[in-house]
Amino acid sequence: MSVADDYFARVRPLLGDGLSRCVVEVDDAELAALVLELLASCMLEHVVVTRRETLPALERASAWKRPFAPLRTSQARADARIVARRGPASIAWSRGTVTMTLDPDDVLAYVDVSYHVARTLRDVLLGRMTWPTASPRQPFDPRGMTIDLCGRHVMVVGCGSLGSEAVRMLAGARFTLIDDANVTVYNLARQWFGAADVGRPKVEALQDRVDIARTWRTRLEAPDLPALEALVRDDPPDVVVLATGTHHHAMLAELSWRLGIPHVAACCYPRARYFEVSVVSPRDHTPCLHCFRGHLYRGPAEPLPDELAAFLYEAVPDAERAQRYTDLVAEPASQIETLRAAHVLVRCAVELMSQTRSAWFARVLAESTTCLLGGNAAGAYGITEPGQVIRLGLDDIAGATDHVRCDVCARTMRVALRDELPPLDDAADAAFL
Repeated sequence: MSVADDYFARVRPLLGDGLSRCVVEVDDAELAALVLELLASCMLEHVVVTRRETLPALERASAWKRPFAPLRTSQARADARIVARRGPASIAWSRGTVTMTLDPDDVLAYVDVSYHVARTLRDVLLGRMTWPTASPRQPFDPRGMTIDLCGRHVMVVGCGSLGSEAVRMLAGARFTLIDDANVTVYNLARQWFGAADVGRPKVEALQDRVDIARTWRTRLEAPDLPALEALVRDDPPDVVVLATGTHHHAMLAELSWRLGIPHVAACCYPRARYFEVSVVSPRDHTPCLHCFRGHLYRGPAEPLPDELAAFLYEAVPDAERAQRYTDLVAEPASQIETLRAAHVLVRCAVELMSQTRSAWFARVLAESTTCLLGGNAAGAYGITEPGQVIRLGLDDIAGATDHVRCDVCARTMRVALRDELPPLDDAADAAFL
């Protein structure tokens, strides 16, 4: 296999040739840079740039990320057109054209708009959906969510897909990064690393681009909890971001709870079609991560293809599982999916550090609906529209007993039968769709 084949190995099981045969026209390649980056992770190769003065920004980004498979400028007839404007966040669709208005300085709104445009364009170009004619509900708060991160200390545990993108969005904060892995070519299509980073420790590659308090390489498959506790006590973070992608973030969440540190834990389900982000704030007396683990229910799970189910659940030797990870599934997601999960993760982390919280997040805390379930697809877990995020909490605990007690925070919670769960308050969540 070539380096370019390895680069796309994570998305080929999902997309085949992806967008390689499509052409996208854009007027401002610099303003729409993130959209193009997301589409490039789905194998977009050809771009028409009408404002030639913005082309160098695209060429620089392409050379940094994928010099072995660069985006190519084209004179061919475009399959879709992106018009990018500066201003308060909005998206307008008309046949063949999407006009997005965004402010690159409002990072969270910028990412939100870019995600929705990229995901929709990809699905239209792949024939998964028809061209939209309207945006019935805006996917973002047009007021944005800005916060001065200067002096804020963020600890990120796990610097892969979610962790590296979280670091990018939280640039300006002071970081402690914890990871033991090196960058591989397989990471580049869905993580915030460039081709020159391959072979380097992830924490060191990120350290070159943001203000790092320190990096600490530890084996995440067997975390050294006493050493982590000493690290946290020595320089307490304002928030801990748990993005290991493994079950070990549960023990790290327990440590953060015991030390009274606000934390956000995120993980993606298979293919990153669905994801969850759990917000825990000890000083706000929220449920802890363990309160909800295995107890929440809001609709049937998505059925897995037999091949993927075998990869996830069949007992095989470690060496064979590692080979399957590379050749078969290998966290099969594009940057579009993982960026959405990272964006929700970061939005919650920013809220936890903010002195003035948005009305939506204040409701999340007040109603103990601190498990956020999101979907890049629809049809499972109660998700009805791609991009949607719903809030789950104490009223969504289902099971066969009357009550359940959390072993970590000692909270006792009422349990309902599945058919007795109250309906979701969709209108209250619309602003976070």
